[in-house]
Amino acid sequence: MPVPSLVTGVQDQIVDAVKSINEAFAKIVPMPELPDLPFAGRLPAPEALVESAFTTAGELLESQKQFTIRLLEAATPSNAGA
Repeated sequence: MPVPSLVTGVQDQIVDAVKSINEAFAKIVPMPELPDLPFAGRLPAPEALVESAFTTAGELLESQKQFTIRLLEAATPSNAGA
């Protein structure tokens, strides 16, 4: 059964609101002055850290999704005891 359009509509509105807030925030927050660090060349780029963290978060979310789907399938009466 498809997800009702009311639910997907609300989800879309939430995502749009978060994107809008993020864009507004990024425009008003000034970039701080960062000190020169002697070891800065040995640190990964901030963008690389963000990409790595979000890749891991995406993998964890997908894993949890698959786990939840398997639980739902196991709890379905037609699959009970199968």
